[in-house]
Amino acid sequence: MDASIGLSTLHKANECFGGPGDYCGRETLFDEFWRGGELAMMLGPAGSGKSLLAVQIADALARGREMDGFVMPFWRRQKVLYVDLALSDRQFGERYSYYSPNARLPKTYKFPENLYRDRPKAPEDLCEWLEAVLRGNRFDAVIIDDLSAMKRTHDGVRETLAVMRRLKKLCVESGVAILAITACDPPRPGRMVSERDMGRSRVLCGVADGVFALGPRADGGNGQCLIQLRSRNANIFWTERNAPVGSIERLENGMLGFRFDKRFQPYIDDATFDLINRIRAMRETGKTFKAIAEELSISKTRAFELNGKWIPSMEEREEEKEEFEEYDDEEDDKFDDEEEEGFDEDEDEEEDETELSEAKNITPAKTGITQSSSTVEDPPYAVGISPLLHGPERVSVYDLKLGFNGSGEEIFIEAEDNDTGRQKVWYKFDRNGIKVKSVRDSLGITSTRLGPTEFL
Repeated sequence: MDASIGLSTLHKANECFGGPGDYCGRETLFDEFWRGGELAMMLGPAGSGKSLLAVQIADALARGREMDGFVMPFWRRQKVLYVDLALSDRQFGERYSYYSPNARLPKTYKFPENLYRDRPKAPEDLCEWLEAVLRGNRFDAVIIDDLSAMKRTHDGVRETLAVMRRLKKLCVESGVAILAITACDPPRPGRMVSERDMGRSRVLCGVADGVFALGPRADGGNGQCLIQLRSRNANIFWTERNAPVGSIERLENGMLGFRFDKRFQPYIDDATFDLINRIRAMRETGKTFKAIAEELSISKTRAFELNGKWIPSMEEREEEKEEFEEYDDEEDDKFDDEEEEGFDEDEDEEEDETELSEAKNITPAKTGITQSSSTVEDPPYAVGISPLLHGPERVSVYDLKLGFNGSGEEIFIEAEDNDTGRQKVWYKFDRNGIKVKSVRDSLGITSTRLGPTEFL
Protein backbone atom coordinates (compact mmCIF):
# COMPACT_ATOMS: atom_id res chain seq x y z
CA MET A 1 0.00 0.00 0.00
CA ASP A 2 1.25 3.47 -0.89
CA ALA A 3 2.49 5.20 2.27
CA SER A 4 1.49 8.57 0.84
CA ILE A 5 -2.18 7.76 1.36
CA GLY A 6 -1.73 8.98 4.93
CA LEU A 7 -3.31 6.28 7.09
CA SER A 8 -1.16 7.46 9.98
CA THR A 9 -3.07 10.75 10.06
CA LEU A 10 -6.52 9.28 10.63
CA HIS A 11 -8.58 11.42 13.01
CA LYS A 12 -10.58 10.13 15.93
CA ALA A 13 -14.25 11.03 16.07
CA ASN A 14 -13.80 13.26 19.13
CA GLU A 15 -11.18 15.30 17.27
CA CYS A 16 -13.78 16.51 14.78
CA PHE A 17 -15.45 18.95 17.15
CA GLY A 18 -12.66 21.53 17.36
CA GLY A 19 -12.80 24.51 19.64
CA PRO A 20 -15.67 26.81 20.58
CA GLY A 21 -14.87 29.13 17.69
CA ASP A 22 -15.03 26.43 15.07
CA TYR A 23 -18.79 26.05 14.96
CA CYS A 24 -19.37 28.34 12.01
CA GLY A 25 -21.75 25.80 10.58
CA ARG A 26 -24.22 26.40 13.42
CA GLU A 27 -24.74 30.07 12.57
CA THR A 28 -28.07 30.80 10.93
CA LEU A 29 -27.64 32.98 7.84
CA PHE A 30 -31.15 32.81 6.41
CA ASP A 31 -33.55 31.12 8.81
CA GLU A 32 -33.71 27.35 8.27
CA PHE A 33 -32.77 27.71 4.59
CA TRP A 34 -29.04 28.49 4.79
CA ARG A 35 -26.43 28.22 7.54
CA GLY A 36 -22.82 29.23 8.02
CA GLY A 37 -20.19 27.07 6.30
CA GLU A 38 -22.83 25.39 4.11
CA LEU A 39 -23.23 25.04 0.38
CA ALA A 40 -26.90 25.79 -0.23
CA MET A 41 -28.84 25.98 -3.47
CA MET A 42 -31.93 28.02 -4.33
CA LEU A 43 -33.86 26.96 -7.40
CA GLY A 44 -36.84 28.45 -9.16
CA PRO A 45 -38.35 28.97 -12.60
CA ALA A 46 -37.56 32.01 -14.74
CA GLY A 47 -39.31 35.15 -13.52
CA SER A 48 -39.86 33.91 -9.97
CA GLY A 49 -37.60 36.61 -8.48
CA LYS A 50 -34.64 34.45 -7.43
CA SER A 51 -32.10 37.20 -8.10
CA LEU A 52 -34.15 39.81 -6.24
CA LEU A 53 -34.41 37.57 -3.20
CA ALA A 54 -30.71 36.70 -3.36
CA VAL A 55 -29.69 40.38 -3.40
CA GLN A 56 -32.15 41.06 -0.56
CA ILE A 57 -30.55 38.31 1.53
CA ALA A 58 -27.06 39.61 0.74
CA ASP A 59 -28.07 43.15 1.71
CA ALA A 60 -29.56 42.05 5.05
CA LEU A 61 -26.50 39.94 5.93
CA ALA A 62 -24.13 42.78 5.11
CA ARG A 63 -26.14 45.22 7.26
CA GLY A 64 -26.42 42.81 10.18
CA ARG A 65 -30.22 43.10 10.10
CA GLU A 66 -33.03 40.59 9.92
CA MET A 67 -34.95 40.48 6.65
CA ASP A 68 -38.58 40.90 7.61
CA GLY A 69 -39.26 38.26 10.26
CA PHE A 70 -36.76 35.65 9.09
CA VAL A 71 -34.09 34.59 11.58
CA MET A 72 -30.74 36.09 10.52
CA PRO A 73 -27.50 37.06 12.30
CA PHE A 74 -28.42 40.64 13.27
CA TRP A 75 -25.66 40.63 15.97
CA ARG A 76 -22.85 40.84 13.38
CA ARG A 77 -22.39 42.37 9.94
CA GLN A 78 -21.30 39.80 7.40
CA LYS A 79 -18.81 40.43 4.61
CA VAL A 80 -20.65 39.22 1.51
CA LEU A 81 -19.57 38.66 -2.09
CA TYR A 82 -22.31 38.61 -4.73
CA VAL A 83 -21.07 36.93 -7.91
CA ASP A 84 -23.44 38.19 -10.60
CA LEU A 85 -23.26 36.06 -13.74
CA ALA A 86 -26.74 37.16 -14.86
CA LEU A 87 -26.80 40.98 -15.09
CA SER A 88 -24.36 43.52 -16.44
CA ASP A 89 -23.39 46.50 -14.28
CA ARG A 90 -25.78 48.72 -16.20
CA GLN A 91 -28.69 46.29 -15.86
CA PHE A 92 -28.02 45.95 -12.14
CA GLY A 93 -27.85 49.73 -11.72
CA GLU A 94 -31.15 50.24 -13.55
CA ARG A 95 -32.85 47.60 -11.41
CA TYR A 96 -31.93 49.38 -8.20
CA SER A 97 -32.64 52.92 -9.38
CA TYR A 98 -36.04 54.49 -8.80
CA TYR A 99 -37.99 57.72 -8.86
CA SER A 100 -39.35 59.06 -5.61
CA PRO A 101 -42.47 61.28 -5.59
CA ASN A 102 -41.88 64.75 -7.08
CA ALA A 103 -38.26 63.87 -7.91
CA ARG A 104 -36.81 64.91 -11.28
CA LEU A 105 -33.80 62.60 -11.16
CA PRO A 106 -33.72 58.92 -10.20
CA LYS A 107 -32.35 57.79 -6.87
CA THR A 108 -30.07 54.80 -6.47
CA TYR A 109 -30.41 52.29 -3.66
CA LYS A 110 -27.50 52.56 -1.21
CA PHE A 111 -25.98 49.15 -0.50
CA PRO A 112 -23.80 48.55 2.59
CA GLU A 113 -20.05 48.97 2.18
CA ASN A 114 -19.24 45.35 3.09
CA LEU A 115 -21.38 43.97 0.23
CA TYR A 116 -19.25 43.33 -2.84
CA ARG A 117 -20.50 42.55 -6.35
CA ASP A 118 -18.18 41.19 -9.04
CA ARG A 119 -17.68 38.36 -11.55
CA PRO A 120 -14.95 36.50 -13.44
CA LYS A 121 -14.22 37.49 -17.03
CA ALA A 122 -15.80 34.26 -18.25
CA PRO A 123 -18.38 32.10 -16.40
CA GLU A 124 -16.31 28.95 -16.97
CA ASP A 125 -13.50 30.52 -14.89
CA LEU A 126 -15.75 30.84 -11.84
CA CYS A 127 -14.10 28.29 -9.55
CA GLU A 128 -10.51 29.36 -10.24
CA TRP A 129 -11.45 33.02 -9.89
CA LEU A 130 -13.38 32.45 -6.65
CA GLU A 131 -10.55 30.41 -5.12
CA ALA A 132 -8.12 33.24 -5.90
CA VAL A 133 -10.48 35.84 -4.42
CA LEU A 134 -10.90 33.88 -1.17
CA ARG A 135 -7.15 33.41 -0.81
CA GLY A 136 -6.65 37.16 -0.73
CA ASN A 137 -9.88 38.22 1.01
CA ARG A 138 -11.95 36.96 3.90
CA PHE A 139 -15.66 36.62 3.16
CA ASP A 140 -18.35 35.20 5.40
CA ALA A 141 -20.77 34.41 2.59
CA VAL A 142 -20.76 34.13 -1.21
CA ILE A 143 -23.87 34.15 -3.43
CA ILE A 144 -23.55 32.94 -7.04
CA ASP A 145 -26.25 34.04 -9.49
CA ASP A 146 -26.65 31.81 -11.32
CA LEU A 147 -25.31 28.38 -12.30
CA SER A 148 -27.28 28.42 -15.56
CA ALA A 149 -24.51 30.63 -17.01
CA MET A 150 -22.14 27.66 -16.72
CA LYS A 151 -24.13 25.41 -19.07
CA ARG A 152 -22.49 24.48 -22.36
CA THR A 153 -24.59 21.41 -23.21
CA HIS A 154 -28.34 20.85 -23.46
CA ASP A 155 -28.98 20.26 -19.76
CA GLY A 156 -25.60 21.37 -18.44
CA VAL A 157 -25.37 18.57 -15.87
CA ARG A 158 -21.73 17.79 -16.58
CA GLU A 159 -20.57 21.39 -16.20
CA THR A 160 -22.68 22.40 -13.21
CA LEU A 161 -22.05 19.16 -11.28
CA ALA A 162 -18.29 19.70 -11.48
CA VAL A 163 -18.75 23.29 -10.29
CA MET A 164 -20.96 22.27 -7.35
CA ARG A 165 -18.37 19.73 -6.21
CA ARG A 166 -15.60 22.33 -6.27
CA LEU A 167 -17.79 24.80 -4.41
CA LYS A 168 -18.51 22.18 -1.76
CA LYS A 169 -14.78 21.55 -1.34
CA LEU A 170 -14.23 25.30 -1.02
CA CYS A 171 -16.82 25.52 1.78
CA VAL A 172 -15.13 22.71 3.70
CA GLU A 173 -11.61 24.08 3.30
CA SER A 174 -12.25 27.79 3.84
CA GLY A 175 -15.35 27.77 6.07
CA VAL A 176 -17.14 30.22 3.75
CA ALA A 177 -20.88 29.81 3.19
CA ILE A 178 -21.98 29.64 -0.44
CA LEU A 179 -25.47 30.01 -1.90
CA ALA A 180 -25.78 28.94 -5.53
CA ILE A 181 -28.80 30.05 -7.57
CA THR A 182 -30.07 27.90 -10.45
CA ALA A 183 -33.09 27.79 -12.72
CA CYS A 184 -35.60 24.98 -13.08
CA ASP A 185 -38.71 24.28 -15.14
CA PRO A 186 -42.07 25.69 -14.04
CA PRO A 187 -44.01 23.24 -11.87
CA ARG A 188 -47.15 21.53 -13.12
CA PRO A 189 -50.46 23.30 -12.39
CA GLY A 190 -51.59 22.66 -8.83
CA ARG A 191 -48.07 21.86 -7.62
CA MET A 192 -45.25 23.79 -6.02
CA VAL A 193 -41.65 23.77 -7.19
CA SER A 194 -39.74 20.61 -6.35
CA GLU A 195 -36.49 18.87 -7.28
CA ARG A 196 -38.27 16.96 -10.04
CA ASP A 197 -38.58 20.26 -11.94
CA MET A 198 -34.78 20.26 -12.41
CA GLY A 199 -34.85 17.21 -14.69
CA ARG A 200 -31.45 15.54 -14.95
CA SER A 201 -29.89 18.45 -13.03
CA ARG A 202 -31.59 17.05 -9.95
CA VAL A 203 -28.28 15.35 -9.16
CA LEU A 204 -26.95 18.77 -8.08
CA CYS A 205 -29.21 18.66 -5.03
CA GLY A 206 -27.26 15.71 -3.65
CA VAL A 207 -24.09 17.80 -3.45
CA ALA A 208 -25.66 20.73 -1.58
CA ASP A 209 -26.08 20.80 2.20
CA GLY A 210 -29.43 22.51 1.85
CA VAL A 211 -31.87 23.09 -1.01
CA PHE A 212 -34.81 25.47 -1.09
CA ALA A 213 -37.08 26.71 -3.85
CA LEU A 214 -38.89 29.88 -4.86
CA GLY A 215 -41.89 29.46 -7.11
CA PRO A 216 -45.61 30.02 -7.73
CA ARG A 217 -48.30 28.99 -5.28
CA ALA A 218 -50.01 25.66 -5.85
CA ASP A 219 -53.45 27.28 -5.62
CA GLY A 220 -52.62 29.75 -8.38
CA GLY A 221 -52.83 32.76 -6.07
CA ASN A 222 -50.64 35.84 -6.18
CA GLY A 223 -47.10 35.78 -4.87
CA GLN A 224 -44.19 33.36 -4.73
CA CYS A 225 -43.71 30.61 -2.14
CA LEU A 226 -40.44 29.81 -0.41
CA ILE A 227 -40.07 26.17 0.69
CA GLN A 228 -37.35 23.88 2.01
CA LEU A 229 -36.65 20.78 -0.05
CA ARG A 230 -33.78 19.19 1.87
CA SER A 231 -31.23 20.00 4.57
CA ARG A 232 -28.38 18.17 6.28
CA ASN A 233 -27.96 20.50 9.23
CA ALA A 234 -31.27 22.31 9.75
CA ASN A 235 -34.85 21.36 10.46
CA ILE A 236 -37.22 20.95 7.52
CA PHE A 237 -39.69 23.46 8.85
CA TRP A 238 -40.89 25.57 5.90
CA THR A 239 -42.96 23.11 3.89
CA GLU A 240 -45.91 23.38 1.49
CA ARG A 241 -48.20 23.66 4.55
CA ASN A 242 -46.75 26.88 5.92
CA ALA A 243 -44.53 28.25 3.14
CA PRO A 244 -43.75 31.98 3.36
CA VAL A 245 -45.54 33.88 0.57
CA GLY A 246 -43.90 37.00 -0.84
CA SER A 247 -44.73 39.57 -3.49
CA ILE A 248 -42.26 41.72 -5.42
CA GLU A 249 -42.56 45.46 -4.80
CA ARG A 250 -40.54 48.61 -4.27
CA LEU A 251 -39.85 48.65 -0.52
CA GLU A 252 -39.88 51.75 1.67
CA ASN A 253 -36.09 52.07 1.55
CA GLY A 254 -36.18 52.09 -2.26
CA MET A 255 -35.02 48.53 -2.72
CA LEU A 256 -36.80 46.30 -5.23
CA GLY A 257 -37.45 43.05 -3.41
CA PHE A 258 -39.90 40.76 -1.67
CA ARG A 259 -42.39 41.67 1.00
CA PHE A 260 -43.56 38.52 2.71
CA ASP A 261 -46.90 37.91 4.36
CA LYS A 262 -47.89 39.34 7.73
CA ARG A 263 -46.23 36.49 9.64
CA PHE A 264 -42.84 37.92 8.71
CA GLN A 265 -43.44 41.61 9.18
CA PRO A 266 -41.36 42.89 12.10
CA TYR A 267 -43.32 43.59 15.28
CA ILE A 268 -43.73 47.23 16.23
CA ASP A 269 -45.05 48.07 19.68
CA ASP A 270 -48.09 50.31 20.02
CA ALA A 271 -46.15 53.39 21.16
CA THR A 272 -43.76 53.24 18.20
CA PHE A 273 -46.65 52.40 15.87
CA ASP A 274 -48.55 55.53 16.93
CA LEU A 275 -45.40 57.63 16.58
CA ILE A 276 -44.80 56.35 13.03
CA ASN A 277 -48.34 57.23 11.99
CA ARG A 278 -48.11 60.70 13.54
CA ILE A 279 -44.87 61.39 11.69
CA ARG A 280 -46.34 60.22 8.40
CA ALA A 281 -49.45 62.38 8.87
CA MET A 282 -47.24 65.38 9.61
CA ARG A 283 -45.10 64.71 6.54
CA GLU A 284 -48.22 64.60 4.37
CA THR A 285 -49.02 68.13 5.56
CA GLY A 286 -45.62 69.29 4.33
CA LYS A 287 -43.77 69.56 7.64
CA THR A 288 -40.00 69.11 7.65
CA PHE A 289 -38.26 66.46 9.75
CA LYS A 290 -36.76 69.25 11.85
CA ALA A 291 -40.21 70.66 12.66
CA ILE A 292 -41.58 67.17 13.39
CA ALA A 293 -38.65 66.37 15.68
CA GLU A 294 -39.18 69.56 17.69
CA GLU A 295 -42.92 68.99 18.06
CA LEU A 296 -42.55 65.34 19.13
CA SER A 297 -39.41 65.91 21.25
CA ILE A 298 -37.31 63.41 19.31
CA SER A 299 -34.17 63.77 17.21
CA LYS A 300 -34.39 64.61 13.52
CA THR A 301 -32.59 61.32 12.73
CA ARG A 302 -35.17 59.37 14.77
CA ALA A 303 -38.01 61.10 12.92
CA PHE A 304 -36.44 60.23 9.58
CA GLU A 305 -35.91 56.56 10.55
CA LEU A 306 -39.45 56.10 11.86
CA ASN A 307 -40.93 57.68 8.75
CA GLY A 308 -39.10 55.07 6.69
CA LYS A 309 -40.71 52.27 8.71
CA TRP A 310 -44.21 53.13 7.55
CA ILE A 311 -45.80 50.54 5.26
CA PRO A 312 -49.29 50.44 3.68
CA SER A 313 -50.41 47.58 5.95
CA MET A 314 -50.19 49.96 8.91
CA GLU A 315 -53.40 51.55 7.71
CA GLU A 316 -55.15 48.21 8.22
CA ARG A 317 -53.61 47.86 11.69
CA GLU A 318 -54.72 51.38 12.60
CA GLU A 319 -58.28 50.58 11.52
CA GLU A 320 -58.23 47.33 13.51
CA LYS A 321 -56.89 49.20 16.55
CA GLU A 322 -59.62 51.84 16.36
CA GLU A 323 -62.28 49.14 16.00
CA PHE A 324 -60.88 47.28 19.02
CA GLU A 325 -60.75 50.43 21.17
CA GLU A 326 -64.34 51.23 20.22
CA TYR A 327 -65.41 47.69 21.16
CA ASP A 328 -63.40 47.85 24.38
CA ASP A 329 -65.10 51.11 25.40
CA GLU A 330 -68.49 49.50 24.81
CA GLU A 331 -67.52 46.57 27.06
CA ASP A 332 -66.35 48.98 29.79
CA ASP A 333 -69.68 50.82 29.65
CA LYS A 334 -71.52 47.52 29.88
CA PHE A 335 -69.46 46.53 32.92
CA ASP A 336 -70.15 49.88 34.61
CA ASP A 337 -73.89 49.40 34.10
CA GLU A 338 -73.73 45.95 35.66
CA GLU A 339 -71.77 47.31 38.60
CA GLU A 340 -74.43 49.94 39.23
CA GLU A 341 -77.11 47.27 39.31
CA GLY A 342 -75.31 45.52 42.12
CA PHE A 343 -72.00 43.79 42.60
CA ASP A 344 -71.39 41.18 45.28
CA GLU A 345 -67.99 42.11 46.75
CA ASP A 346 -68.00 39.16 49.16
CA GLU A 347 -68.43 36.73 46.27
CA ASP A 348 -65.57 38.40 44.41
CA GLU A 349 -63.27 38.09 47.42
CA GLU A 350 -64.09 34.39 47.67
CA GLU A 351 -63.13 33.90 44.01
CA ASP A 352 -59.83 35.73 44.55
CA GLU A 353 -59.01 33.55 47.55
CA THR A 354 -59.80 30.42 45.53
CA GLU A 355 -57.50 31.52 42.69
CA LEU A 356 -54.71 32.31 45.15
CA SER A 357 -55.11 28.95 46.84
CA GLU A 358 -54.97 27.11 43.52
CA ALA A 359 -51.85 29.01 42.55
CA LYS A 360 -50.15 28.11 45.83
CA ASN A 361 -50.94 24.42 45.38
CA ILE A 362 -49.19 24.14 42.04
CA THR A 363 -46.45 21.54 42.41
CA PRO A 364 -42.92 21.72 41.00
CA ALA A 365 -43.76 18.74 38.79
CA LYS A 366 -46.33 20.88 36.96
CA THR A 367 -44.02 23.84 36.52
CA GLY A 368 -40.90 21.99 35.47
CA ILE A 369 -38.98 23.92 38.16
CA THR A 370 -37.00 22.17 40.84
CA GLN A 371 -37.81 23.37 44.34
CA SER A 372 -34.98 23.57 46.84
CA SER A 373 -35.18 22.32 50.40
CA SER A 374 -35.36 25.87 51.78
CA THR A 375 -37.99 27.15 54.16
CA VAL A 376 -40.05 28.82 51.46
CA GLU A 377 -43.62 27.76 52.06
CA ASP A 378 -45.02 28.21 48.57
CA PRO A 379 -43.43 26.89 45.36
CA PRO A 380 -42.86 29.29 42.46
CA TYR A 381 -45.89 30.03 40.31
CA ALA A 382 -46.28 28.08 37.10
CA VAL A 383 -44.92 29.44 33.86
CA GLY A 384 -47.68 31.28 32.07
CA ILE A 385 -49.61 32.11 35.24
CA SER A 386 -49.56 35.68 36.49
CA PRO A 387 -47.37 36.06 39.59
CA LEU A 388 -49.67 36.48 42.54
CA LEU A 389 -46.70 36.51 44.89
CA HIS A 390 -43.86 38.98 44.54
CA GLY A 391 -40.25 38.75 45.56
CA PRO A 392 -37.96 35.69 45.49
CA GLU A 393 -40.80 33.40 44.37
CA ARG A 394 -40.82 34.91 40.88
CA VAL A 395 -39.56 32.62 38.10
CA SER A 396 -36.30 33.56 36.41
CA VAL A 397 -35.29 32.47 32.90
CA TYR A 398 -32.33 30.81 34.58
CA ASP A 399 -34.77 28.43 36.26
CA LEU A 400 -35.83 27.11 32.85
CA LYS A 401 -34.22 24.37 30.78
CA LEU A 402 -30.94 25.45 29.17
CA GLY A 403 -30.45 24.90 25.43
CA PHE A 404 -28.76 26.37 22.36
CA ASN A 405 -30.18 27.85 19.16
CA GLY A 406 -28.87 27.42 15.61
CA SER A 407 -26.26 30.12 16.22
CA GLY A 408 -24.84 28.45 19.31
CA GLU A 409 -26.38 31.03 21.66
CA GLU A 410 -27.81 30.08 25.04
CA ILE A 411 -31.58 29.89 25.15
CA PHE A 412 -33.91 29.15 28.05
CA ILE A 413 -36.73 26.80 27.08
CA GLU A 414 -40.19 27.23 28.57
CA ALA A 415 -42.11 24.75 26.41
CA GLU A 416 -41.29 22.01 23.89
CA ASP A 417 -43.31 19.99 21.40
CA ASN A 418 -44.07 16.59 22.92
CA ASP A 419 -43.83 14.79 19.57
CA THR A 420 -40.82 16.44 17.90
CA GLY A 421 -38.92 17.82 20.88
CA ARG A 422 -38.55 21.21 19.14
CA GLN A 423 -38.69 24.35 21.22
CA LYS A 424 -42.12 26.03 21.24
CA VAL A 425 -41.46 28.89 23.68
CA TRP A 426 -38.00 30.10 24.64
CA TYR A 427 -36.05 33.16 25.81
CA LYS A 428 -32.63 34.63 25.15
CA PHE A 429 -30.75 37.84 25.83
CA ASP A 430 -29.61 39.90 22.84
CA ARG A 431 -26.30 41.70 22.58
CA ASN A 432 -27.75 44.68 24.48
CA GLY A 433 -28.91 42.52 27.39
CA ILE A 434 -32.59 42.71 26.39
CA LYS A 435 -34.65 39.57 27.03
CA VAL A 436 -36.33 38.30 23.85
CA LYS A 437 -39.23 35.84 23.92
CA SER A 438 -39.72 33.57 20.88
CA VAL A 439 -42.84 31.52 20.17
CA ARG A 440 -43.03 28.91 17.43
CA ASP A 441 -46.37 27.86 15.96
CA SER A 442 -47.66 26.51 12.67
CA LEU A 443 -47.26 29.93 11.05
CA GLY A 444 -43.62 30.45 12.03
CA ILE A 445 -41.60 32.09 14.81
CA THR A 446 -42.68 35.30 16.56
CA SER A 447 -40.13 37.18 18.68
CA THR A 448 -40.91 39.93 21.19
CA ARG A 449 -38.45 42.15 23.09
CA LEU A 450 -39.48 42.19 26.76
CA GLY A 451 -36.79 44.18 28.56
CA PRO A 452 -33.58 43.63 30.54
CA THR A 453 -35.11 41.73 33.48
CA GLU A 454 -34.38 38.04 33.99
CA PHE A 455 -37.85 37.37 35.47
CA LEU A 456 -40.75 36.09 33.39
